[in-house]
Amino acid sequence: MRISFRGKKFETRPALIGCTVGIAYDPMVPEILTVSYHGMEPFTARPLKIGAFCDKNPSLPVAMQPKETESSRLLNALEKKQVQSMQRRQMRSRLAATERMVGIMYRSFFEMERMPFVRDVPIQELYESPAMSEALGRLAYAADRQLFAVITQMPDVENPHS
Repeated sequence: MRISFRGKKFETRPALIGCTVGIAYDPMVPEILTVSYHGMEPFTARPLKIGAFCDKNPSLPVAMQPKETESSRLLNALEKKQVQSMQRRQMRSRLAATERMVGIMYRSFFEMERMPFVRDVPIQELYESPAMSEALGRLAYAADRQLFAVITQMPDVENPHS
């Protein structure tokens, strides 16, 4: 328990909680109080000592103190995105160079007139197998008669009923 006297707080005994007590003091030394209560022997109350942990304005832990920012999450993300973009461009460039080298190798080894395995091969130069001819014929038949047609499997020429 504590009591307040002339703006200062003093420690007393917990048994005196809620009790009205008598206080005696020397006006020359107001830091020492003598507390009396009936049924109890008078005792000296000492000034309340408040440690650093009870300070009215405690200092914040280091982790919570304000500090100058070194970077921002937005700038870090932007930097990361730029690095990834540059890496993708480099990878595409290496891939294109590799594709050119492979194309040159195929053309020189097989004595081809143009680059193989590209999308823009003229239609008249595509290989048409017998199975492909059969599928195209069936699609043309369905289209001429405005029928629905679904290709689920390439027909086998030797076994047309498969």
